[in-house]
Amino acid sequence: MIYKVPFCGPGGVGKTSLAKRLTGEGFSPWERITVGVTHFVKKVPAENGDLTFIIWDIGGEERFRFLAPLFLRGARMVVYVFDVSRHESFVEIDEWRRVVEGVVGRVTGILVGNKIDGVRVVDRSGAEGYARTHGLEYVETSALTGAGVDNLLEKMVQQAVSMGKNRKN
Repeated sequence: MIYKVPFCGPGGVGKTSLAKRLTGEGFSPWERITVGVTHFVKKVPAENGDLTFIIWDIGGEERFRFLAPLFLRGARMVVYVFDVSRHESFVEIDEWRRVVEGVVGRVTGILVGNKIDGVRVVDRSGAEGYARTHGLEYVETSALTGAGVDNLLEKMVQQAVSMGKNRKN
């Protein structure tokens, strides 16, 4: 099965670095802001055939927000990323969620608190509460060190498998 998975969130939270780490490309300290959209592919072997995640890394800068609806269409899973060291990036997730829901409705999602290797400003329990309130899974990661990235992939696989089971019923 193929799953379109947009990575959404404000600029500078590490969406590109996280996608690269997730797909085995590694981390680059010289990563530049995403101009528009880029995409990555991650194949994962599964019991009933490979799962293919097409990750759409949507530029988080306000000037690229108009592109988001074009690349959200057809998504059945979304990953929202914020930076645990920047409270305003956590607050902006609400706007991203509204944009996504305006295009594809409520879909399966994962909220990711990235940059756990740095100074934490956003409280984990607050982020977990937000995720629960909005029906999202919650994961913390560090694109720099790779911490939590396997957990993110595991959550993506679990959600994809769950969607596959629901489609068969």
